[in-house]
Amino acid sequence: MLILIALAVVLTCAGTVHASIVVDGIALQSFPADKDLEPFLDRVQSIVLDNGAINFTPYSLMLIQQSREAIKARNYDRAVVLAEYARKISPDLPPAYLAEAGAHFSRNKANAHLLFKGYFLAFVKKLQNVDSLSFFIISNASVIIGAVLLTMLVFALVVMLQYYRHLYHDVRHVIPTAVPHKAVWGCVMLLFLVPVFCSLSIFWVCLYWLVLLFGYMDIRKKCITLVLAGIIALVIPALIVLGSFCLYLPQSDLTKLLWKANYDFCDTNHIEQVETAALQNPDDVEVLFSIGLLQKKEQNFATAQKYYERLLPRDPRSYKTVTNLGNVYLALERWDDAVQKYKDAIALAPERAAAAHFNFARAYQQRFMFREAEPELVQAKKLDHARIDRYLAIYSKNLNRLLVDEVLYKKHIVARAYGLFQGEDTIAAGVWDLLFGGITLVYGPLLLILVSCLNVYVVRKEAFRISTKCTMCGKILCKRCQLVISADMLCAQCHNFLQKQEKLSYKQREAKVSQVARFVKRYRFFTALFSRLLPGAGHIWKGFPVQGVFFLLLFFLLLLKVVTLAVLDGPWDFILTWKGVEAGLCFVVFAVYWVYMLFDIRRVRSKEMEDNLALKRIIGDV
Repeated sequence: MLILIALAVVLTCAGTVHASIVVDGIALQSFPADKDLEPFLDRVQSIVLDNGAINFTPYSLMLIQQSREAIKARNYDRAVVLAEYARKISPDLPPAYLAEAGAHFSRNKANAHLLFKGYFLAFVKKLQNVDSLSFFIISNASVIIGAVLLTMLVFALVVMLQYYRHLYHDVRHVIPTAVPHKAVWGCVMLLFLVPVFCSLSIFWVCLYWLVLLFGYMDIRKKCITLVLAGIIALVIPALIVLGSFCLYLPQSDLTKLLWKANYDFCDTNHIEQVETAALQNPDDVEVLFSIGLLQKKEQNFATAQKYYERLLPRDPRSYKTVTNLGNVYLALERWDDAVQKYKDAIALAPERAAAAHFNFARAYQQRFMFREAEPELVQAKKLDHARIDRYLAIYSKNLNRLLVDEVLYKKHIVARAYGLFQGEDTIAAGVWDLLFGGITLVYGPLLLILVSCLNVYVVRKEAFRISTKCTMCGKILCKRCQLVISADMLCAQCHNFLQKQEKLSYKQREAKVSQVARFVKRYRFFTALFSRLLPGAGHIWKGFPVQGVFFLLLFFLLLLKVVTLAVLDGPWDFILTWKGVEAGLCFVVFAVYWVYMLFDIRRVRSKEMEDNLALKRIIGDV
């Protein structure tokens, strides 16, 4: 492990990296010439494998940096070799796959397909790396939460502009006629601003508006309101908790130690920290397992045996512990004990004991029992072909390469971190308060569900007489002020106008046309405003709320994705230049979508306005 620590001496990653590398006691101030580069890196990889490091990230990052420098110098063959060994030395490192693809593409532009392959493999590895996965979930959860909330905000604004006069009309009927209109308008405004006076966030204000105007909406808007309420009550809290956990995960010292011990490189300091954790938590099975694994890799077999034998009574059903103890016994030349442990591991988990079968085969091979070894090797390949092939490819008499050590499942490490996170859930509560200040995470979703159910019940019971709007002039009317409302939703004046306009004077006809024209101009003004500023909002305004909400959500998803790519720095952005390319592509998609929506809204015809034959006859081309 001391040799690995020497290999990890890397200066700052910013700018050109020069490292003093020690291999087998030979100090090299820089990488050798091209002809000696591959043999030199083979020696480095061999040292890494002999020390049992699954991923030696510091060294691979330096190789990626050197590969980029070689590309700038147009030494593409050297760049390819450096990038390939960066991937070989750290096969779980996402940037290594991008660097390798970039180096091949720089050498030959016909290898463009390798860019897509490299990006795909890097994405897959990103989902298996705790730092990359945490950042991926945090950034995308933020985009989804922001897009949903902004969509709801715009939807609530459009609904408020469409129906606030309906509410005023009904309030006017409740308040005595002696009260001036301006006072009634003031009451309505106060009614809309109640959440503001209660120090609630803007999103509670929007939800309150939707609840307040729920009875005036058509069936599609009501369904959208209920769906948005359900998402905010159920999905948003789940995303907040998930994002908060992913924010906590890379900051958990014990989780990072367990991850490094099982899947990455641990230096002497890390090993001491794991040993300290084992002393502080003598019954912690994951910590005992990890320190036993590290001691075996360090070839401290007696110490590893001590930890595994302490662990076995605490977790006797763990086939991983039994397999690794068998490896220690084999290293200590206790052949019979090792074989018995491999048999025990196979009995405990016959469908998952590929490592036990493989190590059993190695034990037979040490006694030159090749006929007995063959069926064990075949069964090992059957259970886990990829891992067995990897160990066959790196075969050496070194015990870290000869035998397969079991490691903790990644999901168990993450589950342990989640258990620690539950005791420190202030992050999720803080994020919720930032978005929905005024009502806590515990009661907010429950209150929203109860209010939505009450709203549906009240509307279905038709306990209140709800006003409507004249489709010609936009006048608000109800059965209290007009006992009979035609199927076309026309006010009495417009209905009489259509029936008897030949008998009306020129002045009366002009007054009515002027009133209708003002309604049409207001309608077209908001259509143009919403269409240009917020693609999708124009569809909602024109009476197509389902399409409008979908287009609006997609608009905000693209916009926020561009913003997060431009603002947030991922764990590997300091070594990669792909972030700008990804952000640029997203921006191009966003811009194309915006332009497309500007033209699409012109094709959408509202039955209330563009297809209203009565309006066409009255105002012509107003």
